[in-house]
Amino acid sequence: MEKNINVFRLLLLVSILLVGTEALLPQWVQTKGPYGGYICSFAFSNKVAFTGTQNGIYLSENDGQTWKYAGLINKVVRAVVISGRNVFAGTSNGIFFSSDKGIKWTPINKGLTNKNIYSLLIDGKFVFAGTSGGGIFMSDNNGKKWTPVNSGLTNTVIRSLILKDKILFAGTLEGGLFTSNDKGNNWKQAGSVLQNKSVFALVSKDSLLFAGTDSGIFYSVDNGNNWFESDNGITEKHIYAFTVIGSDVIAGNDNGIFISNNINSPWTQENAGLNSNNIRVLGTNGKFIFAGTNGNGIFISELKKYSWTEANTGLCNSYIRSLVSTNQIMMAGTDIGVYSSNDHGDNWSFDGLGNSHVGALASKGVYKFAGTWNGIFVTEGNDTSWLLSGLKNLNARSMVVKGTILFSGTQDGIYLTSDNGNTWKFSDRGFTNTNITSLALNGSGVLAGTGSGLFYSDNFGNSWSYYGLANKQISTVIVNENSIVAGTYGNGIFISDDDGKNWSQTISGNISVQSVISAGNILAAATLGDGIFISNDNGRSWRQLNSGFIDLNVISLSVDDSFLFAGTYGMGLWKYPLAKLISANN
Repeated sequence: MEKNINVFRLLLLVSILLVGTEALLPQWVQTKGPYGGYICSFAFSNKVAFTGTQNGIYLSENDGQTWKYAGLINKVVRAVVISGRNVFAGTSNGIFFSSDKGIKWTPINKGLTNKNIYSLLIDGKFVFAGTSGGGIFMSDNNGKKWTPVNSGLTNTVIRSLILKDKILFAGTLEGGLFTSNDKGNNWKQAGSVLQNKSVFALVSKDSLLFAGTDSGIFYSVDNGNNWFESDNGITEKHIYAFTVIGSDVIAGNDNGIFISNNINSPWTQENAGLNSNNIRVLGTNGKFIFAGTNGNGIFISELKKYSWTEANTGLCNSYIRSLVSTNQIMMAGTDIGVYSSNDHGDNWSFDGLGNSHVGALASKGVYKFAGTWNGIFVTEGNDTSWLLSGLKNLNARSMVVKGTILFSGTQDGIYLTSDNGNTWKFSDRGFTNTNITSLALNGSGVLAGTGSGLFYSDNFGNSWSYYGLANKQISTVIVNENSIVAGTYGNGIFISDDDGKNWSQTISGNISVQSVISAGNILAAATLGDGIFISNDNGRSWRQLNSGFIDLNVISLSVDDSFLFAGTYGMGLWKYPLAKLISANN
């Protein structure tokens, strides 16, 4: 009995030491940028502002000067409304409730048969939720229970809700506008002019009701019975957002922001200071106007000034698709262009290619190359003006430099250039699958990962030979010491020590590996949904290293002299002290 007690005490002591040691170890920390992201919604109450993004919700308590993450990770937050201390968030996975500024969120989905929420509206004790395909739901008890209220709705794909003169209005996708004057119990079509149109946004000013559609701006003076077009001066007809400031109606679309204070006058464009014209949501806290963009975060302006400044500090909804470190300068490829930092991520400068999805980066002498969804761009030195060097309309997913030649992998095969993109040579001889997903140097040759196995060329891409892993989608490949390490989509990691003749699986299961990198005497692997794996035995065994992470969807890796960097899918860039990592593994 005494022996068992002593064993228990020993195990308890070991557990305490392990927990204490884990607490003392370094954690992943978020870098101070690149900031920005996809903005879906705003809500304001006193000095508090919430913004919903494509990956969670953020809070500001200083008029948008700084933001902090407030929960709902991996959820698209398309709608936020506030009633007193209560905050309701409509997401891609249901409705959530918080009464403590987002410290804790509670799902409130009882009765919801469709949890894909696009709009929310509060009318006294009633809360209405518009869904994508399930119509409208109503709750009269703070969301504890929801009831469908769809009688008369011929289109249940809801995109916008508003209350005016005790009448509910619901905008749909390609089904026009519907009205209800009995708390949603019964609905009817609101005028034939908007029928079959998508109604993305609604706003009222005095007796006027404005509808932003896929065919321009319309207004009604009789609560939707009759509609008139009012978009003189607006060439892009998809209107996604509205807000009202005094006598001004403000509209947002893919050409920026437009203002009107008279339905008979043309709309005027007010884009001064915007570096993105893709406006998706507008709002005001009574002191500033907030404009949310499709990737570039938030811009604010003082009322009536219409001079916009970026307000993204702390807003880490950025997608870091590619990373490369050259001469201690970290370059990050994002959904909104290229950024660089020379101080380990504490400060960032925008290097151009705004609104481009940059999935691959490479440098060759003074030239920098960016692979995008629409070809490869090149710039020289510190120039932030990029030129399309070729491969237009091709998704350049990977790049590697061998001597004077740049290899680029696309969905159609491999392209090579020896003159910095002036001319390109196509290479697909020997491939059984030309969907090229990764490239790496291997001695005198080049390895190419495809949608069905690994291939190798030792003659500068003139021909390619099969190198193993048939029917595996190779997402990333590196050569470390004498081993080839290949990451796959959905099948983990494989290693070969004999030039591809034999392969062993060292991370198994449904693991989607996005990137593998060598850092000192360790290997790091980024995965989609499972975070970071670390190996100190050249990939034979792995352990997870995720302490500090908010989001485990990691899609890119890089390393400089001090840190291991991890780029995420919608939660910005993170770093881990390299010295601590190496010493811990030793």
